[in-house]
Amino acid sequence: MRHKGETSRLYHSIFGKITIRRPKYYSAETGTYYALDASVNLPQARHSYLLQSWIARTASGQAFEPSLSVLNEVLGQDFKAMTAQRISQRYGAQVDAYYQQKQPAPVQGALLGLSCDGKGVRLLKSERGDAAEPPAARLMKGQKRGTKKQATVSVTFSFDAAVRTPEALAKSLHRRWSPEEQVVHKAQRQATQTGQPPPGTALDVHRRALLGPQKQAIAYAATDLKRRHPERPIVVLIDGHRGLVNGVAEVLEEAGLASRVEATILDIVHVSEYLWKCGNALLGEAHPGREAWVYERLLKILESRLDEVIDELAAQKRPSQAIVEAVRYFRNHRQMMDYKRYLAQGFPVSTGLVEGSCGYLVKDPMEGAGMHWSLSGAQHVLNTRAVEKHGDWEGFSEFVKEQDQVSLYRMAA
Repeated sequence: MRHKGETSRLYHSIFGKITIRRPKYYSAETGTYYALDASVNLPQARHSYLLQSWIARTASGQAFEPSLSVLNEVLGQDFKAMTAQRISQRYGAQVDAYYQQKQPAPVQGALLGLSCDGKGVRLLKSERGDAAEPPAARLMKGQKRGTKKQATVSVTFSFDAAVRTPEALAKSLHRRWSPEEQVVHKAQRQATQTGQPPPGTALDVHRRALLGPQKQAIAYAATDLKRRHPERPIVVLIDGHRGLVNGVAEVLEEAGLASRVEATILDIVHVSEYLWKCGNALLGEAHPGREAWVYERLLKILESRLDEVIDELAAQKRPSQAIVEAVRYFRNHRQMMDYKRYLAQGFPVSTGLVEGSCGYLVKDPMEGAGMHWSLSGAQHVLNTRAVEKHGDWEGFSEFVKEQDQVSLYRMAA
């Protein structure tokens, strides 16, 4: 080992710019290294670990330049958008490794749930060619041909069964509660706010959004379910997109989880939307009996009397396009619409959890005015956004620091 003199490095910290002079060493076995860097845990980048963490965390929620405005104002610095982009990429690239080594918390609910959906991300023009999704007969929610790449959002969770009647759910969807029922709902909301979630509440929620092949995102969720518990029953909640339905079924079969699936359930809100379109077509949007017409058919479907509704709609002499589409939709998804059984077993029947996740994982940070993304840049932000929303940032930030130290200073040992 030979001493090779001294050299200086400029670092940015939360207190401003700091210049550090330290001795440089060289050996044939390890090459050049700086022992002082290892002893005081200096990062490879020119920003302190705390500052990197702050920048990556703020960049997970909004565009790079606006995310730095508050930090620049508070710290009296002048960080540029490119700084936030580089740090975000560095942190985002380590999210998968972090969750692979992180032990999942004990499962709270008796049942496990899986839900998936898609949301489009606007791409930079230079990446819209082969990187965009191939043409499809039906685009996923949020997609426009040739401009977006689909992010598949998966949500896994646990829950305890909450038995409901078809009438209770129909009243809830149409807000037909009696005064006594309103008191019960108010009490349930208050219990949730005081930390006592009622049965049926989603627990242990884990969300990710991935821009790769759709099956990759579903496989991530399947792996998470296996890690959570090797035996508990699984309930799948999904909308009617055929590719997504088939993809989930295939991945769960490949993962050895198909035998644990108690039900694959079609989102009841999508079903209700088809009924509203039929009601508008038959009666008109201003008809005073429209809401009652929809409520009666919805109640029949929730009572697993789907064939009665299909027969009634199919019997129309000159059916509108809305009715034709509804009949086709109901027939194609008949095996996912046994709502009377689902409710009696206490299963959820709405995909609201994953649709909300599409909003704050993908839409909120990525659909600002004029925003367009590279594939890698978008994925890194989606990764760090998930960490922030899970409340895992402190542990994740420490993990990134530890990995950086291991990579930098192995030879100093």
